[in-house]
Amino acid sequence: MSRTSIFRTIFGVLILSCLLWIFVVTPYQAWRQWNATRAALVAKGEKLSLADFPDPALRDEENFFADPIWRELSDRELAETNAGNIHASKLPEDQWQLGALRQKSDRAELEALRADFPEFRTPLANDERLSVLRKIWDQAAKKPEQSRRAAEITLRALGPGEPMIARIRELSQRPDASFPLAYEDGMAMRYEHAGILMAAGQWLELRTRALLELGDYRAAFQDTILIYRLAETLKRNPLYMTYLVDASLTDFFTTPIDRGIRIHAWTADELRAFDRMLAKVDAAKSLATALRMERAMMLDTGWTALGNTAKSGVDPSAGPLASAPFWFYRFVWMPGDKALYSEIMQKEVERLDAVPRQGMNPRFFSPNLVEDYLKKHPTYFVKLSKLVTVLTLPGPIGNAFQAARTQTIVNLTRTAISLELYHMEHGEYPETLAVLKPGAPDGIPLDLITGQVFRYTRNDDGSFSLWSVGWNEKDENGRIERKRTDGDWVWGA
Repeated sequence: MSRTSIFRTIFGVLILSCLLWIFVVTPYQAWRQWNATRAALVAKGEKLSLADFPDPALRDEENFFADPIWRELSDRELAETNAGNIHASKLPEDQWQLGALRQKSDRAELEALRADFPEFRTPLANDERLSVLRKIWDQAAKKPEQSRRAAEITLRALGPGEPMIARIRELSQRPDASFPLAYEDGMAMRYEHAGILMAAGQWLELRTRALLELGDYRAAFQDTILIYRLAETLKRNPLYMTYLVDASLTDFFTTPIDRGIRIHAWTADELRAFDRMLAKVDAAKSLATALRMERAMMLDTGWTALGNTAKSGVDPSAGPLASAPFWFYRFVWMPGDKALYSEIMQKEVERLDAVPRQGMNPRFFSPNLVEDYLKKHPTYFVKLSKLVTVLTLPGPIGNAFQAARTQTIVNLTRTAISLELYHMEHGEYPETLAVLKPGAPDGIPLDLITGQVFRYTRNDDGSFSLWSVGWNEKDENGRIERKRTDGDWVWGA
């Protein structure tokens, strides 16, 4: 045999070996890894399919979302978009009745407001109604003498949304809520109801601010309670995106409570009602539940949706070779990607499950599990073969910070409620928090970051200051946080 023939034979064997490794050994290893991961998770009792998360059938009279105003969002048809074919509302968004909650101010309305409230001429340059009102209140914060006028303009500007809020208030009396999401769309799924709930929460938070300023405390109490009920409507569909809206609504709920405490607006019964609601908030548990359901959705439909989305961007004229990378990923790499995604998600939910009630801090959630994996496997090849994990997980699993902040704000508000109840009984705030029995079964919560009592001072003017050391674990004497590594989490800030 000639030397050329030997080289050709060796080269052919090498090529064949590479092909066998890529198209036989690698897929086999990936599927084996996925099957082992799936078996281990099932043995732990984890739910890996949306079918494992039963959504009990609700009668219309029990379901917050079973109403024509919500069916305008949930009545869907397939629509062709940049993300492929997905389920979108049949009725255009600008025709939704609920759109009144985030409607823009028209030119005539803005001109009338400028004429009646000339001191707010500059902020009224924007035509987004809620944005206009937030700017007005920002200006009033710098000029307290304008606060009453800000309240008057707020109630007037929010008037067009009043019928929708009244209907939402009626529906909130129903005992449960389940919005029909199009889970089959996977990563491209739409969350129209969450956006409306967010707008409703912003609408109510602005109105409670105005009502408190004008002294209508009982109406402010009812609006504040309604914000809490809006957050409760998301509990049946605890995906990651709805968790973020839930967390925002929780912030909207605590804000008017804090404002009312500063001006002694609430009665003792109202304060105790707020506290009972806040005691049900467990941000770490809510995030863990959301991540578990997010994982189930991804395993059911996410990879398919990703493949369809990727292929939809391929120019048909480019021929079959253009979609070859997507088929290669799905056949060779996808099982291993699913295994890594599921393993990392499991580690994160187990960390959340294990959060000590008095010790949720950055050290407990270090490292970021995706970043840690990529540091150990830094090659571009690894990033490509674990495409979904790299693209989708850094956000969801990095939100221990958000969960800790949400829970801390809740705990600060509960502490402020106890302080206000003490003030009602004794005519002044206590010198220290010790009298409120921190950490005791019936006492006030501790700071999740340190596991110790919140920082507290009784001010010379008879008010108080209350804060957590924040995510950087440094006490900066109540300096309001500007970024994660700078400042404290301050009550009422």
